[in-house]
Amino acid sequence: MTSIDASIIERIEAAADKLYAEAEREQFPTVDTVRRAARVDMNAASIVMRNWRRKQTTRAEVTIEDVPESLQTVFVQTVGSVWRQAQELASEALTAAQAQWEVERNENDELRAELSSAFDELSVELEQMTAKYTMLNQEHNAIVLRVKDLETDRQALQEQLASAREQLAERTGELNAYKSQLSEKNRG
Repeated sequence: MTSIDASIIERIEAAADKLYAEAEREQFPTVDTVRRAARVDMNAASIVMRNWRRKQTTRAEVTIEDVPESLQTVFVQTVGSVWRQAQELASEALTAAQAQWEVERNENDELRAELSSAFDELSVELEQMTAKYTMLNQEHNAIVLRVKDLETDRQALQEQLASAREQLAERTGELNAYKSQLSEKNRG
């Protein structure tokens, strides 16, 4: 987390706190929702959100020990009663911690599913973009070949036109010569 800028961490945590408060602290916001609200990348949002959720769910562990014998004999009734109540409270705290752990585990599973889904969507999008790029590249190559063909056809037509002009000029010369000969025959 040290590679993430402190201002980005603050933005992510502030967005998460705000969204969590808006949900009346009943459900943690999703990584994607926080990412959008904080306007950060998915990687930074995932890392900071993991730590943010851990802070929200951290609980102290309770250890249970037996009352020493020397105290049991002196204060059997009083200490025994207090001790039973303490064990009940500890048991309740442990049950609550286990329930919280289960909630956190489920949220982590949801987070993994969200990340997996986002990855899958991006993979599909990448495949589509790659296919589109390949198609456009093929179309471009086809157009380049067609332009080359058209240029070859244009050059051939220009050569045919030049040849036709030469033939026309020759025929025009021959026609003029025939006209001259006919004119002379008609005068003579």
